[in-house]
Amino acid sequence: METRMSRIIGMVVRVVQFCLEHISTVEGHTEVVGRLEALLTRMQILAAQESQGRRQARAKVSGKEKYKRELHRQLKFLALVARGRAAQNPELPRIFALPPLTLKQEEYLPAAEAMVAEAEKYQALFSEDGLSPKILEELRQALAAYREAAAGKLQGVSRHIGARSQLKASAKEALELVRRLDGINQYRFRDDPELLAAWLAARDVSWPGNNPGAPKQEGTA
Repeated sequence: METRMSRIIGMVVRVVQFCLEHISTVEGHTEVVGRLEALLTRMQILAAQESQGRRQARAKVSGKEKYKRELHRQLKFLALVARGRAAQNPELPRIFALPPLTLKQEEYLPAAEAMVAEAEKYQALFSEDGLSPKILEELRQALAAYREAAAGKLQGVSRHIGARSQLKASAKEALELVRRLDGINQYRFRDDPELLAAWLAARDVSWPGNNPGAPKQEGTA
């Protein structure tokens, strides 16, 4: 979760706590605090989901690269045998051209799948040059593992982005509610400097680089 969102959630926690400790008989105050309290719970859940999705995506990226390297290592054997057979069949090096490891997933995966499919047709040739018949099964397994890891990474990214989008919308709504409470509470505590100061401190979001008493930046209550 980004620092800005973390600071907003922290501010909402302080605001809700302050308002529950200083209950008002003003109808609008009670209604807004209730909505803000429910919104805070939602924001905390979304923040946890966003963090979990981010961690999952990072873990899947690591696993995906591991499986990609193993698949690449096995595909290299096909490319080497095909190159050695170029004199008898000049098309083989082209058919079994090893895709660069630096290719993105959407380019590397189809190229690897095509190589494995072609290897089925040339199984006898590869056996003649010493490649175990098991290599096709090992290639299928490596390809399946890479495909699954890639899909898992996309799922983690999707969860992370979805939760972050909802969290931003909830934060915007929360800031609007805090602004409404700010008008109510500044009037309530106009003759009580101590409580007014406590309220201003609770609803303040201290962005990095802000000086005490400096004008609030965009997004503050």
